[in-house]
Amino acid sequence: MGVSSRASLGRLLDLTVSALDNPQALWPTACEELARTLGTRLAGRFEVRWPVGVTRSQLLNEGVWTGTIPWTPPEVAIHPLVRTFATTSDLTPRTLDDVADDEWRTSAEHAVSRERFEGAFAQVLVPLRRPGNELHYLGAVRTGREFNERERSYLSRLQPLLIAIERHVREVDRLRRDLALTVLPTADPRPSAAEAGLTVRESVVLALLVDGLSPARIASRLGISVRTVLKHQENIYRKLGVHDRVNAVLAAQRLKLAPVVPQE
Repeated sequence: MGVSSRASLGRLLDLTVSALDNPQALWPTACEELARTLGTRLAGRFEVRWPVGVTRSQLLNEGVWTGTIPWTPPEVAIHPLVRTFATTSDLTPRTLDDVADDEWRTSAEHAVSRERFEGAFAQVLVPLRRPGNELHYLGAVRTGREFNERERSYLSRLQPLLIAIERHVREVDRLRRDLALTVLPTADPRPSAAEAGLTVRESVVLALLVDGLSPARIASRLGISVRTVLKHQENIYRKLGVHDRVNAVLAAQRLKLAPVVPQE
């Protein structure tokens, strides 16, 4: 399937909007985008602790989001793409054709790898991040032909977007966990941000306001404009019945949407 610049830009924008609106659907949506654009039947997300083995995998198989691929530790350790990303600092998206040698192509492990991916020989991995000895990446496989230069260029544009969105999702999860904490014991259940009328994005902005970040820093952290941050801030003030940041923080603490910091 060809990858035109205009069409791919539109799909990248759609992916970004979808992921920001529903962060939990990021990986199914990203894999659907990968499969549709590259014309692959299989696409997935993988977390590998090298060379121990796959710790987590999710696979999109002909549009159905399924479970794991039963790779054994030796299969993971010897796979050329996994080994390349694990042993070098290069995180450029690469295909199996880039790194596999003739010895690999004639090996029993190669035959097993093709079996795992239902006969597909063209494989590509898009690294996302590498915390410690873990590798997080998206991958896609197909039969028929290798990935061309236009498709590789598309993956190079997709990679930083996915990395940024994943970082945003992890930050949202952290802030939501922080909002769920309280340092004051109480017999009453804490009202949720939703019960206070706040959206998920407004809850995140409120948490960052509580942390003392300026609108410019919040915009940079979340990858949105300062104008958008100010609009969220305006909505937060209105829903909490306040007119400034100090009272918004106090209201959040009073409603137990944010922890109360003890005075020294």
